[in-house]
Amino acid sequence: MLQYLCQFHRARHRRATDYSGEAQGLKPLTDVMRVPIRLDLRDYAQWASSTAAAVEAKSAVAKKQARTAVPSRFGNDGWPQLERYIADQIGKNGGARKFRVDDLSTLLATEPVLLALDGLDEVANLKHRDRVASEIVRTGVRLGADAHNLVIVVATRPGMTTSPLWSSTEFPVFHLQKLTAGLRLQYLQRWTMVAELTQETAGKLLRTFLEHESLPHIRDLASYPMQLAILLHLLHRRGLLPQQRTELYSEYVQTFLDREQTEERNHFSRRTVMSSRTSTPFLGGTFSNRLRALAALAISPGPILSSS
Repeated sequence: MLQYLCQFHRARHRRATDYSGEAQGLKPLTDVMRVPIRLDLRDYAQWASSTAAAVEAKSAVAKKQARTAVPSRFGNDGWPQLERYIADQIGKNGGARKFRVDDLSTLLATEPVLLALDGLDEVANLKHRDRVASEIVRTGVRLGADAHNLVIVVATRPGMTTSPLWSSTEFPVFHLQKLTAGLRLQYLQRWTMVAELTQETAGKLLRTFLEHESLPHIRDLASYPMQLAILLHLLHRRGLLPQQRTELYSEYVQTFLDREQTEERNHFSRRTVMSSRTSTPFLGGTFSNRLRALAALAISPGPILSSS
């Protein structure tokens, strides 16, 4: 979602017609063209923790000789301010020109800006996640004071709530709803186009999906774009049938872990991955047996007593 928002504003600055939303039936809500800045919060957390550790080590040596104050570019808890990371990333990826925090302040004071902060849930260290969330709240206060028109959007998966953000009145919470049947169909058609499937292959995949989308496990695996993309991958490239529920769940978990274990997204340890691969079938079998047992109890005659 954040990638789409950033590409939408980028396309408007380039006077391109991409990402207009017309293909999805979206209506224009604003005429404001924002400068999009997208950051991966997992990368920020790694950079900030390493930077803070290095500064703490230097401070420990310096304090043996004289008392030193915490540098102003750090937060009260010694966590590097988000503005430093933004300037650092733009400077590294923006060509030969240097980009400093003062340049960021000028940009924010003169242009509408979208600050898209992605993947808060992917900060694996819970303490670091809380510090990142706290820094986001503080950043909003600092930048909002002089910004011309700033919008900060933070994305996280369901269940990954952090009190600093959820308790802040400056960050209203929006929940991404499950895909409707119509959106699933649109996504499937776009997916077949991007995958460059032949008309015959695309038609076969479409028929297979439509014939089985009412199955509970297919409906669950097609709830959100990432899940639907993995499901279509399994149905098409792996040749799995929708009726193969156990195989679909197993391959889905495998594909998801493979995706998360790429070099750019490597935030699971090998031990965690192996544990997930072995425990998932066990949990699935346990839940399935429990459900069957409950179903049998539900149709049993007479009263049922439980000592659990």
